[in-house]
Amino acid sequence: MATNLVILQGRLTKDPNYEIKPSGTEKATFNLAVQQDYKNEHGQREADFIRIVGYGKLANNLVTYAKKGSQLNVVGRLSVRKYEQNGETKYMTEVKLDKFYLLDSIPNVSRPPQQATTAPSATIENKQTKPPLNPDEMSLFAGQTTQVNPNMATAPAPLDDGDPF
Repeated sequence: MATNLVILQGRLTKDPNYEIKPSGTEKATFNLAVQQDYKNEHGQREADFIRIVGYGKLANNLVTYAKKGSQLNVVGRLSVRKYEQNGETKYMTEVKLDKFYLLDSIPNVSRPPQQATTAPSATIENKQTKPPLNPDEMSLFAGQTTQVNPNMATAPAPLDDGDPF
């Protein structure tokens, strides 16, 4: 059995590049700067720049919420693809995005037009006008009646031998 799992934490080097393919698939690409744990001979930390590719809803969410400098935790899988350039075969290693977690606070952004969603006003009104629950309503068995089974034995009274422990 083989496993291909990549988990990275770093910062975006620039805003994600977003495109919609002719097939209608959304695609976002970006480079993630992942800092090394050690310092070089000049006392500075170096970074690796890893290419990340996300598709569909992930791509749209990336473009909406992640900006240059955003700190992300990325989960994906390593992918190597080849392509021809000037008659020469080239290989590119990248991470195909499965999940991402924005580690910074979400900036105040407006969603792109294709993502503009509004909740029905009735739902919002229902949430706002419903009174808070009282403690009796919070019970797991709220509103249920209990019925004693006459065939059930009652628990014996606890023994009191006078010892406080």
